[in-house]
Amino acid sequence: ATELIAAGVDVRTVAGRLGHSGGGTTTLRVYTAWVSEADQRAAGSLAGRMPELPAGIETDGEMTAITTPVSETSAPYLRIADDLRAAIRCGALKLGDRLPTVAELAKRYQVAISTAHRAVATLTDAGLITVSRGVPATVAVERVEAPPGS
Repeated sequence: ATELIAAGVDVRTVAGRLGHSGGGTTTLRVYTAWVSEADQRAAGSLAGRMPELPAGIETDGEMTAITTPVSETSAPYLRIADDLRAAIRCGALKLGDRLPTVAELAKRYQVAISTAHRAVATLTDAGLITVSRGVPATVAVERVEAPPGS
């Protein structure tokens, strides 16, 4: 039964073959087990449906890291703001999520704290994040629409 289910046979069909009633509940409870091949197929199928993260966004399970180096052609605070905006756009940062602190952003991008603060202020002015004294900045919108042409 486990091999049939892992091969993609409908659970109701497997249950009928085994003489189980109840629409497959008993079959699923008793006969399903983790099968490596089925797990790999599921992972591949899911990965094929996931949207691409914007450049500079990496995830390691729970933590989202923004790793794009500051561009030489743009102001560093704009690069930081663009990276955070892209993280919100792709869903890596969701409504209510905490942003890295200004000190963390400054260290990550190797810029002055005032530069990182200016990036946060830019996003605050745009209404994308909320900031209160003594409270970490949080995402204030569900998603950001991609700018035209991107």
